[in-house]
Amino acid sequence: MTAPLVFALIFLIPTIFLLRGKWFWIIAGYNTSTEAEKRKYDEKKLCRTVGFLMLTMTVGFAVCGTLGYFVQTGQAEPSLLENAKGVFLGVAAAHGLFTLWFARNKCRK
Repeated sequence: MTAPLVFALIFLIPTIFLLRGKWFWIIAGYNTSTEAEKRKYDEKKLCRTVGFLMLTMTVGFAVCGTLGYFVQTGQAEPSLLENAKGVFLGVAAAHGLFTLWFARNKCRK
């Protein structure tokens, strides 16, 4: 139950920096690109785009961790947690695909 909350706290730090347009060096693929390829992208927009994906993950982990606690203490039904996990996975997958599309098409200069 505590693992999702720990992940949420760990994800929160890069989420804050990415949403502020910082820490572009942690974006996979971008940090290994050539300088010529990096010049094609708007760095701040790309950071914010990835930051919103990280925010989705952070909130999802926090919700699942909180629901897990409620299920473990008997305050909620286990089916609620299973449904929340399914919704989280679906939203994360859809948002991940959207982020890929947006980064390739809208974050270019």
